[in-house]
Amino acid sequence: MRIELGIFAMLAAVGTAHADAPDDPRAAQAVDIFANLCVATVAGVATTPIRNADYFMTELEPDLARELLGGRTNHTLRSITGLSSGAMMLMHYEPSGMCVTQVGEADEAAMLARFRAVVDRTALALHVDAEAQPIKRRKLEGLDSTYSSWRLKSPKGDIMLAISTYPEPRFRIQHMMTVSYVR
Repeated sequence: MRIELGIFAMLAAVGTAHADAPDDPRAAQAVDIFANLCVATVAGVATTPIRNADYFMTELEPDLARELLGGRTNHTLRSITGLSSGAMMLMHYEPSGMCVTQVGEADEAAMLARFRAVVDRTALALHVDAEAQPIKRRKLEGLDSTYSSWRLKSPKGDIMLAISTYPEPRFRIQHMMTVSYVR
């Protein structure tokens, strides 16, 4: 009983750790679909329950996928729409085993807070620590693009969860989330 209460308290703390971040339904749906389709597949843990009726997903034609992925082939590119928020996403798996979810537009702070909560829940589910890597920033069109990542040393190998964000929706893709095994 004491262990169950401890786990419940820890889950409650993780769920409220970023309560001061702005809420954006697009960020919520984007990070939730990433957690369910990418993190669950790569890391083998389900961290965020979703309802399939909340999303519309379609596989894009190979020629369009190749164009959107800069000429790369052998990728299945899916277009995903969050029906309640209007969030627009693209998702694909790299041949190297990386799963990528790109987000058209969502609040940067909300994306970061929700992504960090997924990192924390994944680490908790794997019974490992999430080791924050140095944040990388670079100027892009006068604003800072930010790359944040966490390494989780799981029993199956090291997992890297990463997010690239941009403060404004100036480009086709504003944010990108990835998960993969790393050496």
